[in-house]
Amino acid sequence: MKTRKISLFLLFLFITPALSYDVIIVLGHETINNDTDISLEWRERILLALEFMNESEKLILSGGYSNLALKYVNVPVIIENDSLDTVGNAVYTKRIILENNWTNLLVVTNNYHVKRAYNDFKYVYGEGFKISFSGAPAQVNDLNLFFLTVQELFKTLFKKIILLGVPEGNHELILERLMKYHPWY
Repeated sequence: MKTRKISLFLLFLFITPALSYDVIIVLGHETINNDTDISLEWRERILLALEFMNESEKLILSGGYSNLALKYVNVPVIIENDSLDTVGNAVYTKRIILENNWTNLLVVTNNYHVKRAYNDFKYVYGEGFKISFSGAPAQVNDLNLFFLTVQELFKTLFKKIILLGVPEGNHELILERLMKYHPWY
């Protein structure tokens, strides 16, 4: 029981947002209506990010079809349209982060996705960054939440296989592996 309390406390430390950020990164999600709009989960992520906007004037929308999310945002944004998964979100946003010398980041996703997003961003970014996470509640029933959790586990395993031997923080080699082995790239 004591181990569980310590683990929960450590997880709380990792996902507790800081007081201010250099930039907020919203991870994309699915599109709907024949790729003409974004999913409810993606909109929930944007709404949560906008709640933090007084702490940062910079917002990155990350993921393919991010331009579709512009109608839900009334602040200036940077669009990252090349990523197609969470590792890709981390790789392509890291390029933007490095260009701007930002180090204090908030990544916004959904609650069921925070753990994998944390692991992927930590792996891709490596040392030298303070990355906080916030998860919008997923509007799904228990059965769908179970399937989402199982899906997260399979995606984590897939990432570990295709990135085997790639050092933490080497985002260019990580991208190379994505391009070679990931079916979406």
